[in-house]
Amino acid sequence: MSTPTSDQATTDETGMPGVRDYELTIPFARVADNNARETTALRVRVPAASPDDACFIGGFIAEHVGRANQPTDGPRWIPLVDNISATDVEDTPAPAELAAQIVHWQKIIAVIAEKYPTMVQVTAAEYAAADPARLATVTMGDDTVMYAATTSLTTIAEGSGLGTILLPAPDGIELPGAPDPDVRGVKVQSLPIMPGPGLADLLHQGQWMPIMDVEVGVDLSVTVTLMPADVDGYTQWRFNDLEEVVAVRPAAVPSEGSDLPSASMHGRQLLARDGWWTVAAAEFGGPMSQAYRTTLVKNPNRRNDEGAVVVTGGEDIRHTSIAAGDQVLLRDEPPKWWS
Repeated sequence: MSTPTSDQATTDETGMPGVRDYELTIPFARVADNNARETTALRVRVPAASPDDACFIGGFIAEHVGRANQPTDGPRWIPLVDNISATDVEDTPAPAELAAQIVHWQKIIAVIAEKYPTMVQVTAAEYAAADPARLATVTMGDDTVMYAATTSLTTIAEGSGLGTILLPAPDGIELPGAPDPDVRGVKVQSLPIMPGPGLADLLHQGQWMPIMDVEVGVDLSVTVTLMPADVDGYTQWRFNDLEEVVAVRPAAVPSEGSDLPSASMHGRQLLARDGWWTVAAAEFGGPMSQAYRTTLVKNPNRRNDEGAVVVTGGEDIRHTSIAAGDQVLLRDEPPKWWS
């Protein structure tokens, strides 16, 4: 039989099929000089095909340990082979893996302590309430990660929990176009957990631009990649002040009246003088009018599978006419946390 070449040979480091890890509890007993019976137990982790096989392997270990630890005088430890028990621990980390994790978190704490000297403090109550299961890592760049609690990151795509980071719109800002009541403020330090890419707009140099990417540098500066509407490609803006409040809103798309029929098919919203309304219907009035008779609903109660409004009665409805070439602002229905 030929020996496989290096190109043919493969190594599966995830485990052997049909074999699981078991933790054995191997009891020992002895009778002390005062005739008192003493017991102890040895715990080992072994691979085996079944709990019975693991206990069989444990019997050999027990006999070996018993022989290797015979005292020169006095009673010796007798392995209680019939009482060996096996627990399936296949899905738990091995001691070597736990040791590597300890070193990893020691290094993470050392980095944080150096970045924020005297600032990282933990109270007894915070320690008791801490839940490692809520810890999440977010990739911020090719060589940078951010640690955060899942309470602030859970279902980011839907915006769940982000309402806690939204602030009133910054004072003194000039909004281009029609007033948007859903404009909010957010601190630069919270931009990395904004939904995206392309789900939120940032006001930059008097223009609303979709946020396509956010990276945190080793110096804690925040670089935002934006997509301007008037030029090809992307633009980047770097923030050094993490406490600076910038203006954001759910992503909206400048459109024309001719886009309203498509908007009604998917229940998109249109910005009117008094806020956002959902487009329920848009019918072309013919070549003479060159306008669309549009039905708007303030807060629709029902939608179909494609998101279109199903008017059931009782909704706040408005009818208007919008010319085919009129400039309008459309968007998908935003998550509830913008309300």
